[in-house]
Amino acid sequence: MGIYFEKIMDLRKKGKTYKEICKELNCSMSTVSYHCRKEKMGGHTDRLNDEQKKELQELYDKIGNLKKVAKIMGHAFETVQKYVIKKEPRKKILTNSESVILWRKRVKLKLIEYKGGKCCFCNYNKCVGALHFHHVNPNEKDFNIGGTNLSFEKLKKEVDKCVLVCSNCHSEIHEGLIKL
Repeated sequence: MGIYFEKIMDLRKKGKTYKEICKELNCSMSTVSYHCRKEKMGGHTDRLNDEQKKELQELYDKIGNLKKVAKIMGHAFETVQKYVIKKEPRKKILTNSESVILWRKRVKLKLIEYKGGKCCFCNYNKCVGALHFHHVNPNEKDFNIGGTNLSFEKLKKEVDKCVLVCSNCHSEIHEGLIKL
């Protein structure tokens, strides 16, 4: 069977990994793999005892990187991947422009809700992007609602000078087909 067979089988039954066996017996990975496969002792990712699994999980919880855990613990990446329960993925860090876009969308939703949530002429309410704030008296207009980063309270004061309309009705207002 070979000079390593019994020693490899004994160490494998004790839960040692291929790498640990190679190091202890000063033999190659292929020798360990050959004997383990021949005796159906599982691949190198199959034999971790509960204490080793716990150590893997604790180290992963501490550093949060599977590759680093594998390197530190001397296991294959696949072994660590198999036994470690990953944390929730980290939330994506937004760029400034992405944060501004999200803030504007939230504010627009609040303003639409404040103005009744639908077109004041046809009751359309399906698409937020199709709802506009139309100034009733253009002479009282201080600024456009969209594209500004003013506080909600300042925007609310400006929206009080407007009616909420869908894009179709807004176009018809400007064409003179709908009178305010």
